[in-house]
Amino acid sequence: MKIVASPRGALRCAAALLLAVIAAGCATPPSDPAGRAAFEQNNDPLEPLNRQTLELNLFLDRILLKPVTQVYIAIVPEDGRDALALAERVLEAVETHRATLEEAPV
Repeated sequence: MKIVASPRGALRCAAALLLAVIAAGCATPPSDPAGRAAFEQNNDPLEPLNRQTLELNLFLDRILLKPVTQVYIAIVPEDGRDALALAERVLEAVETHRATLEEAPV
């Protein structure tokens, strides 16, 4: 299966990369004491865990989910994928109505 990159996709990728580079500068703690104190006060203590979780998610996405998705798209015809998506939407609607009826006062 051949994957063709579009100019729009390349532009989005470049914009995302630029945004990531800019945001990386925001994660650096300030060096002056007053700014450092404010940074420590607002700092998220779970940030290292969040970053590790994100890295794990991106890794699993890259090595597992993307290849499975590519095989799924290559094997299942578009009409079949559309039928599965419709079935999912119908089941979500049924679940929503069931939950609404359970919450309704008697």
